[in-house]
Amino acid sequence: LADWVAINQSRFQPDENGRYSGECWGCIEEDGCRVFIIKTTFDRAMTDAGFSPQSFLSWASKAGLIKKNGNHQTVPKRMKGLETTPRCVSLQLPDADVERVFDEMEEQIHV
Repeated sequence: LADWVAINQSRFQPDENGRYSGECWGCIEEDGCRVFIIKTTFDRAMTDAGFSPQSFLSWASKAGLIKKNGNHQTVPKRMKGLETTPRCVSLQLPDADVERVFDEMEEQIHV
């Protein structure tokens, strides 16, 4: 997932005029440690990659990798250039240790 965000970085960061290259898929925090992925985009990306979005969110929640809003596994996030406030998956971007955990868990969340 972190690779997917990196490959599609222009979908997460607007240009100097506040415009995105194509559709906006979310945003990356300025410190680069967390990405907010619009829920419908997240679901589509996970499904296209052969994963269950809900299984991943359940696992990521238990692993403490996502921010939650009460019982919701998504959070509202205002983004530059958007007039609405979409619900997003707020995912901690992996460092070396977290990436190892992702690799180990990959088979368990595969559809």
